[in-house]
Amino acid sequence: MAVVRKSWPGQGDDSARELKLDPNTYKPHFAYYVIISWSLYKTSRMSNFQERIAAELGFSLPKPEEAKRVCRHCNKREPENPTAEQKLKVCSRCRDALYCSRECQSADWKQRHKFQCPIEALGTNTYLDTVPTQEEAMNRLIDAYRLRVEDDCMYRGECHGLYGEPRNPVLDFRSFLNLAQNKTGVLPKWWNAEKRRICEERAVDKTKWSCIHYTVEKPDIQEHYNDNMMPMTLRMLAEQVYGHGME
Repeated sequence: MAVVRKSWPGQGDDSARELKLDPNTYKPHFAYYVIISWSLYKTSRMSNFQERIAAELGFSLPKPEEAKRVCRHCNKREPENPTAEQKLKVCSRCRDALYCSRECQSADWKQRHKFQCPIEALGTNTYLDTVPTQEEAMNRLIDAYRLRVEDDCMYRGECHGLYGEPRNPVLDFRSFLNLAQNKTGVLPKWWNAEKRRICEERAVDKTKWSCIHYTVEKPDIQEHYNDNMMPMTLRMLAEQVYGHGME
């Protein structure tokens, strides 16, 4: 597996400490993927993803029970028998990152967690709940489907939706939503029959960018969302729905 080598400033030191990497051999420019991989591993989800990244980086991940509860920003450790005041607080979006104070949470958000939070939210099955509006969450669900249709046809030779025979993306998208509804935690807490109807209407509205009647590729997603990480995020969302990646 080829892993894109990308990093964000200041994301190396605490990941290296938590993963117990040798500072003489640690590669800081891989830190972002270390963080993603470790976060998903701790939640025991998407293990294939984290194992491939760990193998690419050349190290073994510690067992989940070895992870300590420490502040993501200052590395302050939670006591073994903490009082209510000593307990670390969890990020309300991803339900994964821990902080000892609001100051640490605010500083970490500006420094790096705003990049990590969406990926970690996938690991804790809260991703679509972290999206600011219901309309935007629906768009991302639609775009996750659109990108997966493109990827399946290009990389797996499995043509469905816009590329299928008969060419009926509406029925295929409904099947996608059926799968999503049968997976615990994939859809947001506000999802119901009425929200699904609205989502289906948005998906076929040709005046909107997120429309299943239009093809979409990775560069299109990056440009539209102004986020180079969004294609990977949407692919991981689709992987949760389908239960497998593109392999």
